[in-house]
Amino acid sequence: MEQTINKLVQAVVMALNSEKGAEIMKTLLDESLKQNPDLTNEEWQEIKKNFINLVVKDVVNANPDLLKIEK
Repeated sequence: MEQTINKLVQAVVMALNSEKGAEIMKTLLDESLKQNPDLTNEEWQEIKKNFINLVVKDVVNANPDLLKIEK
């Protein structure tokens, strides 16, 4: 199961590195800066990590059979 989750995380990261993903991350950064204008790089890294975890969790919740695939 860990291997499948790692593959999902990699897929999400790849998607976020796309043009549309970059737009999403810019929006997330802008909103984060509105809430905390003194946002540090470490805090931003944590926000991105939490966002990726949320997206993976949503994908798994929507497609629980993904965790049954181990290849």
